Amino acid sequence: MSTTYKRLVGDTSRFAIQIAFSRDSGLPPFGPSDLEASWGSFQLWVEGRNLCKHQEIDDSVDAVHWYLLPLLEWFATNWEPLFHEERLPVDVAGASAWESLKNSQFPPAARLRNPAEASNWEQQWSSWWQRHALQACREGGIFPDIIFRRWRSQIEISWGPTRVAGQPEHFQFSHTHGLSRLSAMEVAAPLFEALKDGHEYVSRQVADSERLERLCTRLREIRDETPKSQRLMWIAGLGTDESSIVEGWNEVTDCVDELSEPGIDHLFEPVENHLVLEGSPTAALMFGTVSPEIGKADKLSLLEFVLSLTSSEETQLDRKATQRSLKQEQVWQQGYDLALEVLDVFDVIDAETVCLDVKELIEQLDINLEAKGLEDKKIRGVAIASNDHRPGILINEAHLSNRYPSGRRFTMAHELCHLLHDRAYGETLALVSGEWAPEDIEKRANAFAAMLLMPPVLVERALDELGGELSDGDDAIEMAKRLGTSTTALLRHLNNTDYLDDATYDGIQIELDEARTGS
Repeated sequence: MSTTYKRLVGDTSRFAIQIAFSRDSGLPPFGPSDLEASWGSFQLWVEGRNLCKHQEIDDSVDAVHWYLLPLLEWFATNWEPLFHEERLPVDVAGASAWESLKNSQFPPAARLRNPAEASNWEQQWSSWWQRHALQACREGGIFPDIIFRRWRSQIEISWGPTRVAGQPEHFQFSHTHGLSRLSAMEVAAPLFEALKDGHEYVSRQVADSERLERLCTRLREIRDETPKSQRLMWIAGLGTDESSIVEGWNEVTDCVDELSEPGIDHLFEPVENHLVLEGSPTAALMFGTVSPEIGKADKLSLLEFVLSLTSSEETQLDRKATQRSLKQEQVWQQGYDLALEVLDVFDVIDAETVCLDVKELIEQLDINLEAKGLEDKKIRGVAIASNDHRPGILINEAHLSNRYPSGRRFTMAHELCHLLHDRAYGETLALVSGEWAPEDIEKRANAFAAMLLMPPVLVERALDELGGELSDGDDAIEMAKRLGTSTTALLRHLNNTDYLDDATYDGIQIELDEARTGS
């Protein structure tokens, strides 16, 4: 089997793809001439790892060998969702798309009791998988399980060890689990070049192929003809398939027509490249983290909130904000560390402080704080900041936690973490905290909020008032009141920071639960 063409495009230390073609597959004729002419191999490199490297019995093989035309077609057909759709299909059930897909593949028990809901769950999951999972185009080959999707303004590539039908026991991919997030053009540019080269090679081998002509047309559309609005709608993701996503985005643009206020154009201006939107505009980025079924009233409320922040003046937050890359295995500890850094920088705790004034800290940073009731009760808060907007936090008064002072304080601290640490200088941050927000970002912000409101110095002062230890439910209630938190958040934090051992934690939690239920 002789190689007739080979090309590596990209940087293997970041992202690269190698495609190669051979004259003879060594297999019986598989299909039409255009498919047969595409026999070859491919490698995908992500941050120095060749995800196609695998073990076959005693041999280590660097590439996946199969017909490449379906691979080229799949990347071209799904280009827009691959590079612009972030929202997961049915649930945010993991830090990466691969993990979330695995954890949400089957409907939960509550859905299974309703056949229509279970069927809808399965259809949405399958449709998203078809758009984003490399194995969707294998057509009999053995491909690694790699998922591509948008993640904020980056491209997330995640992978795991899913075996496919017909995969021999001795066939094992070398890199079993992983996650990488890269800039959009780091992935788009080399991938598009490989698609173009692959198409040109196969076209030289086969004349008059309608299939290859369709691929040529699609590549031209990607490079020259895809409207910006189509890419924006995928980022916003206000739906579960292309049809409903278009409908959801059209409703947003209708809301814009109703508002017609100065500054609204800034909500829809991304950093554009001919292949991909490199930056995410405020409106699309914000709606990408709300429920796909969000109502028109909430769409208008969110747009009005962002418009109220329109400004290009530099704030204290702009000077203090830092971008901190997520440490996937340590998001909780990282959130703690970031909160302690903030307390070191800002003078918000003195010798008399009992309860940290998070609102005062927000005011120090020139952050606009607003409370408003939304129809969607699962939205906890919203964080907005960009070159065209003052930083702002919106607290949803309809969320159950925000009905209590302790819950509102936690929400403020949580959103403050997003504003301080989830935005590179000059980039847009538009994040709605709720069940559709990225899991790892939310976990880090929760940890940040817990440590900011309950740092060691205030915890120890509170414990001193209780005689040095927390021993029962009454103590927990008293300490939570002192620190301005809920008893649930307090106990979890004290347990996580080793102020409370597991046995005592469990005992107090049971005591409080029994008191609430009267049992």
